[in-house]
Amino acid sequence: SHPDQMMIVKDARADKRFYDNPLVTEHPDVIFYAGVPLIDENGFALGALCTMDRQPRELNQEQIEALHMLSNQVLHLFYARKKNRELKHAKNFLIECINQVSPYFLLLNAKNEIIELGNNFSKINKDVKPGASFFDLFFWNSPFSSESFLKEANNYNGLLFFTSKNG
Repeated sequence: SHPDQMMIVKDARADKRFYDNPLVTEHPDVIFYAGVPLIDENGFALGALCTMDRQPRELNQEQIEALHMLSNQVLHLFYARKKNRELKHAKNFLIECINQVSPYFLLLNAKNEIIELGNNFSKINKDVKPGASFFDLFFWNSPFSSESFLKEANNYNGLLFFTSKNG
């Protein structure tokens, strides 16, 4: 048995490695087992994606390929979750840094919705909350149209920084 290869046990009762295992001899009465190891990019085994049954089984090639595809999806979900945590931490750090430089700021998404407020901005205008539309809350007094300004700003990943003149 290789830890980086799929393991299939058609009938655990007849397998010398598992015949006396309590999972086989008692509840939940596992007879069939198939598991694909979840190996990270560094070669470490994180666990296995497995399927079990209470009766002997065999897998056809299509089922084996499906388990491998599902194991790849699980790994991608692990990586995405890790990346999301890292991005959330980076965003929080960025917001903290911006607050130290200028606590009067708004951060907008590409739909012109407020996604973050500076600490002092939220103190002076309690009606402004994340999710609100920029245009529903602010009068735009500029020779440039608000749409053209925000279109240009969207070239910077849809993020806008507003600071006070007193900040």
